[in-house]
Amino acid sequence: MVSEAVSGALSSYTVSETGVLRTVSGSVADGQKAACWVAVTKNGHFAYTANAASGTISSYAIGEGGALKLLQSVAATTHAGPNDMTLSKNSRFLYVFDSGAHEIQGFSVGEEGGLTWLSTVSGIPAGAAGLAAN
Repeated sequence: MVSEAVSGALSSYTVSETGVLRTVSGSVADGQKAACWVAVTKNGHFAYTANAASGTISSYAIGEGGALKLLQSVAATTHAGPNDMTLSKNSRFLYVFDSGAHEIQGFSVGEEGGLTWLSTVSGIPAGAAGLAAN
């Protein structure tokens, strides 16, 4: 998967056994601004983009062979612009780091890929830059 910040889109690719890349879905637009980060569920069924300039998260379904379909242009909103995100080990929860608001928001991931807000942790130090979950 490649997030496309300028066009607000996500594209997908496959890699052959010899390492050759092939486009599966090119530039599936979400109508948002600055799609900069991507998280993919462990089962490979859903992908999420963090749209930094829009302050939103978009959701995509991943179909046969890696084909992308936009599920929701705005699956969730953040405050000042999401800077990074990660899924829990079991992909049941998505955590979004918002450096402008100095917070991390948690969302549950539904069976159909929808997001439901769970909680927000505030007071993340200025200068924090990344997020990982275990």
